[in-house]
Amino acid sequence: ADDEGREVPLPVPWWDGGDHSGTSRVACSCAGSRRADAGTDLTTSAVEANSVTLDARLQSRGSLRFTPAGVPALDFELAHESMQVEAGSERRVACELAAVALGPVATKIADIAPGAQIRCTGFLARRYRTGITVALHVNEFDLKSETKEGN
Repeated sequence: ADDEGREVPLPVPWWDGGDHSGTSRVACSCAGSRRADAGTDLTTSAVEANSVTLDARLQSRGSLRFTPAGVPALDFELAHESMQVEAGSERRVACELAAVALGPVATKIADIAPGAQIRCTGFLARRYRTGITVALHVNEFDLKSETKEGN
């Protein structure tokens, strides 16, 4: 697909045992384009569930920055450890996850010291616009009581 998500012809070698120097042209389009085809309503997609709640430790955080539009933004890393049941057996789960917060949530998380236990709620999306790695985009969080200042 081209940059606009349109089908484009691609040269393909002949694989019929004959002369491999010739080419054929086929159309190809890529799934997951950010642009909708004419008549496609992105608000009524077939897959709508993308909600994550995670208890984790604030492992590290960058400096609070601002988008070109002036919105506060913060990149940080979460570390999670728990026991989960999978296929009827308990297993220990440990992972690190990149996270992003914008607006007032970013400002509040920037004031929390690394090591604090927090419960984050948000959704998964690409970490970078053109990348393939994911990050938890945090819309809400709660500081767990055992790490609140003064306790």
